[in-house]
Amino acid sequence: MISASGRVSSALRALHVGVHSATAPSLIRQSRVAENSTLALNAARRIHEANVMARPVGAGLATPDLYRVGVWSTRSYRPSGIGLVSCRALSGSPGGDKDKVKYEGEPMFLSLPGGTEAHTIKVNKERRLIVGLEGTMQLLSKEIGKEVPGVVSTLNDNGLPEVRWSPAQEEAVLSYLKAHEFSAVDDAYTYEGAFASGVKKVKVLSLFSLIFTSLGGPLLVIGEGAATTMQWGMAGAVVFFGASTTGLLHLITSPYVLSLRRLADGSFEAVKPVITGGERISRFRAEDIVSSGMPFETFKAKGVDSKVQGYYIHKELFLGDEGQEMLCALLGVQAAEDMYEKQLAENPNDLDTLYNYGRFLWKVQKDLPAAEGAFVRVLEEDANDDDAKLALVELGRDMAAAAAAKK
Repeated sequence: MISASGRVSSALRALHVGVHSATAPSLIRQSRVAENSTLALNAARRIHEANVMARPVGAGLATPDLYRVGVWSTRSYRPSGIGLVSCRALSGSPGGDKDKVKYEGEPMFLSLPGGTEAHTIKVNKERRLIVGLEGTMQLLSKEIGKEVPGVVSTLNDNGLPEVRWSPAQEEAVLSYLKAHEFSAVDDAYTYEGAFASGVKKVKVLSLFSLIFTSLGGPLLVIGEGAATTMQWGMAGAVVFFGASTTGLLHLITSPYVLSLRRLADGSFEAVKPVITGGERISRFRAEDIVSSGMPFETFKAKGVDSKVQGYYIHKELFLGDEGQEMLCALLGVQAAEDMYEKQLAENPNDLDTLYNYGRFLWKVQKDLPAAEGAFVRVLEEDANDDDAKLALVELGRDMAAAAAAKK
């Protein structure tokens, strides 16, 4: 028979064993959870630090996947076993609703190179940042970095791309945004070069010619056991011919303006070809334009990047009232008048030139009687010219209004 003290001792031992057997797995699970939590927190902290790290604009298009929206962000990283961890809280925020940061800013529509559609962004001038969609921000970062070196492109804590600038860069950044505002640029007149597509195709063809001659020249002597001096000379001549023709073509066509438009701030944006057949965009102001005596150049201009470049345009292709206004802003009123007078001297019966000259006298020179004479002369040659008839009617109204104003 077991004594009372023995029964108590056995009960205590059973209770002690039961407690240990019940708590041992629980302690192990808690240890594992704590270990997983520590690893997850460290990983989340590294993700957060990488996300908020600024990278210079123009560092390259092949950016790491970490910077791609929707792939990795401080909110999308959810380690297994710790789904409630908030990476936002690691940066000093208490977490919760403060994770949803609203970047309030002024909506703006931009006209950026490479397309005709409007790009929507939000500009926060107080915090000096721009937010937008990934495609828009990639293009904006690339283009604005050409004119304002030093601005940075980052991902914010919500995984959205943004562009930031320093106080010293604020004037240049806001000037760029104002110049590329979509509403004003979209309605502006755009000049198109007569040989725009041809110049780009010829450049590509010339580049392939250079590659083939550079490879074909050495092939003339490779494999020859004892190549003569003449053979080496012929190989060198082939390579020299390919390089010289490509270089000469590039020298001639590099100033050629493929397209030209006036931006919202009054500056001009020109598109010119590069040696690979692509396009290069430059921006300059009317006050920075100077005449050029170089062949294949109409004028020179110092761009916003302080580089002086040559430009070649077809002056006769600036048609319509807006085209003539742009030509006068580029080269001056006298240059435009000299062009029309030269064209009419070479072909007095060119009715299109005579009609355009009449509108130039009317809208730019404000010489209403001379403009009337030009339109009348067009109708004498072609009585069915509806454009000249309509212009003559509108001109008559302006002349009557001018006569009434003098009384």
